[in-house]
Formats: sequence, structure tokens, C-alpha cells
Amino acid sequence: MDIDKEILKHADWKIRFSNAIFRRESLDSYVMETIRKENCCELGQWLHREGKVKFGSLPSYKACLKKHAEFHIEAEKIANAINTKQYINASKMIGIDSAFNAVVSEVCCEANRLKKECCL
Repeated sequence: MDIDKEILKHADWKIRFSNAIFRRESLDSYVMETIRKENCCELGQWLHREGKVKFGSLPSYKACLKKHAEFHIEAEKIANAINTKQYINASKMIGIDSAFNAVVSEVCCEANRLKKECCL
């Protein structure tokens, strides 16, 4: 598992959302499914399978799993706002003081902590 690559993918959602808002484009069903279920992305699949088996008892694993789930909850809210054409609201939801921005930072921190603790 390349944790750094997966962290970047999750951080890149802000850019994807910004582009959809700017272009007034809906997110397709594949994107929505990936956002909706935290075990559809590569990090989520790893956390629920191999990561759980190898590191499931570690506090850093549990924290990463929790923050990753929170990330997907917030991302789904934004995606739904975009797809219902609530662009101003969606834009606020990705702003600097937003819950999404906070959880992106938190999932990145927890994933890095897990990476260091497990020597990934």
C-alpha cells in the first residue's frame, strides 16, 4: 500500500469538487459510488482487508479507519450538493473552515501516523 499516493488522492477531491462547481457539472454515478462507500477507494479497501488483518489492533489503525469514514461522509454531502446544483453551498462546504477541509487534514495525519507506526 502506497499511503502517500492514497493521501494525495483523498486531498485531490477538493480540486475535483472545485472543478465540478466551477463548471457546473454533475458527478457521475461511478464517482458517487466511490464517494458514498468508504471501502470502494483503494485506501478503504486496504483498511478493511489487509490493513485490518495486519494492523487492526493498533490505535493508529483505528484512528485512520475512523477519519477515513468521516472523510467519505463529508465528501458525499458535497457531492450531493453539487449534483443537486447547490453550487454556492457546495463551495462553502469545501472552504478553508469547512468540516471537509478539517477531515481531509485529519485523515492525512492519521494515515501518516499509521504509515510510520507500521513502517509502510
